[in-house]
Amino acid sequence: MVDVCDNGGDLEYASLLFKQVNEPNVFLYNAMIRAYTHNHTTIVSWTAMISGYSHMGCHADALDVFREMQTAGIEPDDISIVSVLPACAQLGALEFGKWIHMYCDRNGLLRKTYI
Repeated sequence: MVDVCDNGGDLEYASLLFKQVNEPNVFLYNAMIRAYTHNHTTIVSWTAMISGYSHMGCHADALDVFREMQTAGIEPDDISIVSVLPACAQLGALEFGKWIHMYCDRNGLLRKTYI
């Protein structure tokens, strides 16, 4: 239902529905995250979604959002890379990890001590 409200642009109604749920599950939280960030396409918004999914244990969703970010034309920065790495590790996504390493190497991000 929240997804339907988001797609229709009625974020206030989606928020009202969310607040009425006694025990929201991870799917409802994910729908609300997408609803609130749907129209905000800055690197900060994308990275917050990636980090949130990863923190909640929704590692595949974190990788999906990382890919969606790139499809939307937003280039990963050092913070978005650091946010997606735990999801990559938890899923054992070796090929994706290799791609991230190549990307960091090409873009000078390996010089950052936290990557």
